[in-house]
Amino acid sequence: MVIYIFGRHPDLPWGDGLGYAMAVEKGFDLATNANSHYLYLNFHHLIFHALPNPDAVQLLGWASLVWAGICLFLTGWIASVWSDFKASLVSITILASCFPFWRHACIPEVYTMELSFWAALFLCFFYWINLGKRQAISLFFLIHALALLVHIHFILVFPVLALVLIKRRNWSPWFLLWYLIPLLVIGYSVFFLEINTISQVFFDSIQEKMMDFDWITKLKGPFFSAFILIFMFPAGFLLFLLNLKSNRHKLQQIVKEPFGIFLGLMAIPVLGFASLFPEQGIYVFLLPVFLILSLFSGRIFSGFTWSAHLIWIIPIFQIGYFYLGKYTFIHTSSAEKISQQDIKGGSGFLFLPWANGNIASVLQKTKEIPIDSCPDEERWNAEQAIRWNQLHPRSQFLKPD
Repeated sequence: MVIYIFGRHPDLPWGDGLGYAMAVEKGFDLATNANSHYLYLNFHHLIFHALPNPDAVQLLGWASLVWAGICLFLTGWIASVWSDFKASLVSITILASCFPFWRHACIPEVYTMELSFWAALFLCFFYWINLGKRQAISLFFLIHALALLVHIHFILVFPVLALVLIKRRNWSPWFLLWYLIPLLVIGYSVFFLEINTISQVFFDSIQEKMMDFDWITKLKGPFFSAFILIFMFPAGFLLFLLNLKSNRHKLQQIVKEPFGIFLGLMAIPVLGFASLFPEQGIYVFLLPVFLILSLFSGRIFSGFTWSAHLIWIIPIFQIGYFYLGKYTFIHTSSAEKISQQDIKGGSGFLFLPWANGNIASVLQKTKEIPIDSCPDEERWNAEQAIRWNQLHPRSQFLKPD
């Protein structure tokens, strides 16, 4: 957490964060669609409204860090009840130091909140399946119902959940009433406010990528997903592969456990969904898989005889790996390719997870460069930044002209 605090972006990088800050500052957003993140925006607007002299940019930046802490706590809890304390150390350290989690703990974004809900779902499921806790079953359905209002990604739980409900009989149909929460929100948005249509609620801007089916591009997706996992999650993969060779019998036992089966099944639709987006940014859609691999890594290596002090090897390895990636990119890519990333912060944007001094500020860059110099795909973000700078001329995060 100390590293996250020092590595936190001082204001806003290029991306969706500025739009979220503008929405939080504006007021409650009663619309809901695939990109609105209803609960994320309205929950943080409540906090914004309660604070004296609030700043939406700083609020969302610190919120990402707090949600990251919550997620790591829940990850450690899951690993400890599934195996032991050493497993929790491994799982927490691997997840905390992997590229996408580290990156999103340092910038204003929805994804650490989303992954906290994934971790909460996994924890409730463990108590449901392994201990038969009735309260955990009800809490699982409640958290999933709320999670659907955090990110559309949580619809991927339904196929696996359906299999569980068919297999298990220790649940009550009354628990399904929790899904009235998102249904009422969606119904209010579509039929009363008439802000969205049903198709916009579930697809919105992602429908073109999903439905415009270019077979050649889509077939590249699984390979691209595998590449992103190996590149951005090296320590977890190395530990996992080492165990495949040295302790295959134990791995076979783990994947036969009910909780291990659930995690393995849950990774399938997530990987499938991410494979529909074969582009650099898909690592955010793979975050639940990073969490699953962290839990498996902790479970596998809890049985080894090793000192807890060796846990420092993981972040040291990760940091060296990230710097090696940046060095390799700079010394093997053309000057033109490197300069194409100048707007977002150069090669550091792609290869180093911390944000402070490494990722360009969209608020500052739009004061330094004309909007015509921005790539077409980034111009919408630049226009947002210009509007924000006009409304906040004395923002403490902007350098004077």
